[in-house]
Amino acid sequence: GITELQINRLFHGAWKGGLLCFDEGPLARFKEVIDAAVEPAINDGEISIVFPHNPVFYLDEDRASFALDNVTLAMEGEVNGNNTELVQLEADLLLGAELRVDHEISSFVFTLTHVNLSVLDFQANALLKNSESVAQSLIQLLEGWAVDTLVKRIDDVPIYGNLFHVADIFMRVTDVEIQDGMIIVMGSLYNSDDPDVDNEAPDTSATIESATNAFIDVSWDAEDDNNGPIAYSWRLNKGEWSAWTSASSGQVPTPNTGLHEIQVRSRDDWLNVDESPYTLEFEVSPDPTDDKKGCQCASGGNAVSPLWWTILLALVGTRRRQE
Repeated sequence: GITELQINRLFHGAWKGGLLCFDEGPLARFKEVIDAAVEPAINDGEISIVFPHNPVFYLDEDRASFALDNVTLAMEGEVNGNNTELVQLEADLLLGAELRVDHEISSFVFTLTHVNLSVLDFQANALLKNSESVAQSLIQLLEGWAVDTLVKRIDDVPIYGNLFHVADIFMRVTDVEIQDGMIIVMGSLYNSDDPDVDNEAPDTSATIESATNAFIDVSWDAEDDNNGPIAYSWRLNKGEWSAWTSASSGQVPTPNTGLHEIQVRSRDDWLNVDESPYTLEFEVSPDPTDDKKGCQCASGGNAVSPLWWTILLALVGTRRRQE
């Protein structure tokens, strides 16, 4: 079943990818059109999604699809002091997906291969000027550009490790295939005392290489007793950890003025995670040529200027271990 937690993660992922941010994300080019179409100011908006039917799954050659019929999305908000239903949308949704094992990060990765959205009903009279014509334009936007953008954004997203441990047995999934209406899962089994089983976590190190007003470039590495692949993850100011990546470096969105820290951790192919991440402490000084930052989206900023033009980032120190 689809849970509320999974839906919340979906919306958070959309925000993190910049989909919901007007200043930076792909919706920016529609800002003027939407501003002109929306009638009132909205306070305390709430969105609910209802799935009245169980998903129906289809297994075709090399691809899985699932249909969600009569999905209902409703938005309520306070307009002129009154709680008002602003939007109600009912749609049929057909999603095509691919699940494979990425051995570089020892995880299952999820790719959205196609989305077909058929809007059955759309009501937004309390929200939109010239509601009938604007609603039709929004339906075309949702059925066309929006779903295409969604497919482009959800590509090789890590969702879960491919190693499972049950009753002193390890099972590593090595491949997933769809054949003749069946999902075939292949893997290897190990006893817990097998000499190939690794229980020691890698040791992480990291360095800030450079910075701009938009991003901080961080490189990382790890030492491990196993020659298998290593995956990395980072977080800013003890926020949410990033997805695992096999890349040896990454870009962290530059935070506001003040003292901050970036933590980097590593994970080996037996899913042993370094529980004492490498910590980089640094200070961001204000940019004298710009007295405010733009949209605080996870997708980052606009133009990338050299460090000495836009921001002073002083490395205060590093702590090898976080107590």
